[in-house]
Amino acid sequence: MPVMRDPGAPSNVLGDITSEVILQWTFGGVPNAPAALPVAREIIQNFQFTDDRDKKVVRLDIGMQGRLLRESHTNGQPTALIDIPGVTHGVFYTARWVSRNIIEVGPPVKELENWAIQISGLGTRFQNVSKYQPSEPPDNTPFGKTVHAMINAIYHERLPFVPDVLYEDIRKFGGTDVISQTIIDGVKLAGLYDAFNVPNFNISQLRAAALCTLPTNTSRVLAGVYARWSKSNATMPTSVAAWTPNTTYLYVGHSKNLDSRHASHLSSTGSYGILNRNADVRAFALCLLPKESHKIFLYIAEQVLMCMLQSFRKGIYSSSCESKHVAMVHQAKMIVNLSNEVFAITRWTGAQQRPSFSVDQGANLSLPVVEYLRMLETALWVRQDTHAAHPETGQTMPMAIFRRSTPITYTLSGRSKTGELRFFNFQMPVFQLSCAPVALDKPAIGQTCQAIIEIRKDKLPHPRSFARLADIPRFQNWDQARSVAVRIE
Repeated sequence: MPVMRDPGAPSNVLGDITSEVILQWTFGGVPNAPAALPVAREIIQNFQFTDDRDKKVVRLDIGMQGRLLRESHTNGQPTALIDIPGVTHGVFYTARWVSRNIIEVGPPVKELENWAIQISGLGTRFQNVSKYQPSEPPDNTPFGKTVHAMINAIYHERLPFVPDVLYEDIRKFGGTDVISQTIIDGVKLAGLYDAFNVPNFNISQLRAAALCTLPTNTSRVLAGVYARWSKSNATMPTSVAAWTPNTTYLYVGHSKNLDSRHASHLSSTGSYGILNRNADVRAFALCLLPKESHKIFLYIAEQVLMCMLQSFRKGIYSSSCESKHVAMVHQAKMIVNLSNEVFAITRWTGAQQRPSFSVDQGANLSLPVVEYLRMLETALWVRQDTHAAHPETGQTMPMAIFRRSTPITYTLSGRSKTGELRFFNFQMPVFQLSCAPVALDKPAIGQTCQAIIEIRKDKLPHPRSFARLADIPRFQNWDQARSVAVRIE
């Protein structure tokens, strides 16, 4: 039986013990075995052996972490197939069978899209909202003032996630005053203008005042913004974290064909479709617009009414969320902060904050002003192939660099002590500053920057990988996912 220590390897408590003795100790029944070693998260005993299949010496140290692939029994004893990159990997094998008793198994790894992460920058304040508001608004009612103020704030604050084409279309179709008045006229046409100006209106009053409930009794195609007031039933699947049984929800949407859109919600494959199929739903139009209206009126009307009725999911008010929702939560929270500044000026109370409103939660998550980009703009990326030196090893890395043909640029407004870059007073995700500690080498305050994408062509991990993935792989192409980085230029 070979000695269990690689020649030249540092000695350890099991370094000169044969594998036969170790296995006897591990599986019990041998007197005078050494005391148990300290418990670590994964490997809980130092262990070393030579795999007879490829003669690789495998050394396992306390605290090493890896993946448990499979469990079995050998000669009646529990065994485990484990994978630890750089330790169990050899020419022909990546995983090794070991005694199940030398490892500690943690909880199953969550799917990547369900990783909970913390979001910074959710307390963004907008200090200049009052500058954009007219002293005498065209409509001086609480509802009219707030519609005008919200559209002015969206237009002038230039939120970083709102596409330029939306601002261009606001200008093209008459500016903020024309858009605001068109939306107010559409609310009047839907019969809800007076109801919105009642100080303590509730959802039942809005539906009672609505002149257009869905589905309609007309063959005429109607366009506009609609509300869906849902009461989830007791049979709501508990596996769907987004929804709670016996809870009222409000959803705001838009369509150029309200009846068709109303019918399609039942067959939706997303989580909102699950709510619709397990709830009593009442739908009605909030704002009616001519069916030939340009989409700018529909998207802005939906965004403004969504903010005024506060139909966002409760998850956006938390600093943590699932990774698949990070962007939407960050964007929604920013526009909620913006709307709160507007409401303080116009003295509008958001519907969800009114005790009389009688809706438990909102059901919206994504923003219409963000979706406007998906509908209208296709980005063209220009590729440049080059080589770069690895900052730690100096190794040459084949790299493909992508820049937008028409760059979207941001103005750097500040930098935190930890290296975070802030644009337009909006705290972006942390970018690591990989440059010399000289002020001129870093972006200067007020400097215009753009984000570019770097991808290692050899599919190895980028030293500044954008994907915050562990070194321990879950899939064969794990490193390929870590080969992408985003750089501020």
